[in-house]
Amino acid sequence: MPQVSCMDARRMAYADPCDVLVIDTETTGLDPSRDRLLSIAIIDGVGRTLFHSLIHPYGRKSWPEAQRVNHITPRMVRDAPSVYEIRDRVHGILSHARLFIGYNVSFDLDFLRAAGFEVPDTDWCDVMDDFVPIYDSINHTGGRWQKLTTCATFFGYRFVPHDALEDARATLYCCMAIAHQQRIGQEQIAPELGQNKPDRQSKNPRTAAKPLDFYRSTKGRRCSDMTSDEMRKEPCRAIEHKVQEESS
Repeated sequence: MPQVSCMDARRMAYADPCDVLVIDTETTGLDPSRDRLLSIAIIDGVGRTLFHSLIHPYGRKSWPEAQRVNHITPRMVRDAPSVYEIRDRVHGILSHARLFIGYNVSFDLDFLRAAGFEVPDTDWCDVMDDFVPIYDSINHTGGRWQKLTTCATFFGYRFVPHDALEDARATLYCCMAIAHQQRIGQEQIAPELGQNKPDRQSKNPRTAAKPLDFYRSTKGRRCSDMTSDEMRKEPCRAIEHKVQEESS
């Protein structure tokens, strides 16, 4: 199925957030054929937690390199459920998906498939793919891959990285911020095509869009002013504009 932009993902999340799934995993390594899942987090299009659990990686006793990154120790997953114990529950969630959102989402989906989960062949949005050209336009990195922490910092989002649930929430926030960026870009391009008088300053994503003023908590606070603990209790939602307004 086709890859969609963050802006399209945002429209889908507004239309039916229950059908939009943001996924993140932590693993014992980088190879789905050899490594194992350590944690899965799934949230919907407005940040509600649908599933989050550590997973026992049967067949793996240690993973020192991955542990230095995700800080998940063998002791932490000793009593965690296996993929077999959570398979039906996770499959029930995945089966309703019309869109998957992730940061380097193919990595997470490949690990889910390798672990035996049935992943629907549906639309997907890779937030990293949409972020790289935005970041590159300012920092001139040659289009290199950028970490989720870099993306989150760029948009002013504070979180604890390499925790699957924290990463999923950061991914959703960044997706919404990039969608806002893309919408602003479209609004600038249209008049420029007609007038042939580009506004050079407006091409700078940091000045053209203000996602931190736009993306607020359900209580109206700017997400950039909230702590990680507050983020966990109250996911951020873009609530000031509706899809109809963006489409008009």
